[in-house]
Amino acid sequence: MTSPSGSTVSPNSAGASTAITALQNVLDAQHAAYFAYSMIGVRLTDATQVSRVRDLQAEHRATRDDLMAQLSSAGAAPVAAQPSYAPPEKLTDAIAAQRWALALEEACSAGYRFLLVAAATETGTVAAATETGTLRKQALTGLSGSAQTARYWRALLTPATPTVPFPGI
Repeated sequence: MTSPSGSTVSPNSAGASTAITALQNVLDAQHAAYFAYSMIGVRLTDATQVSRVRDLQAEHRATRDDLMAQLSSAGAAPVAAQPSYAPPEKLTDAIAAQRWALALEEACSAGYRFLLVAAATETGTVAAATETGTLRKQALTGLSGSAQTARYWRALLTPATPTVPFPGI
């Protein structure tokens, strides 16, 4: 499976559970978003959007840090951030920056959707059932947040269609 950075994360690498792999994918998306929002903010001219980008970058940093701690406490080495992340197109204006922000949030949504599926497959013991509920809540919260942020960017780019039926697909 391809992650937001373009690297491939194998669902069974080093015996990792599906949930750990899913958390690693979400972390990879968070690394990319945290990095990219500093470049996106420079291209925006609207003060409200610039403020929103600063808040989003702080949120992605906090989520990234929480995921790294979660993975470490589960005995997994958190996936490292890439040295840099390239935008899908040259950032020459605010529209290109908004499109990249939308793509980043869609990648986060996709990561959380994978985590939701992974949570449903983690079964077996009472501890696993408790962990599954925690992962499911984490996935739903993350998916809702990234879908709402994607809606914000999509509304700026295509006001007539600011939402999609199934975020993260």
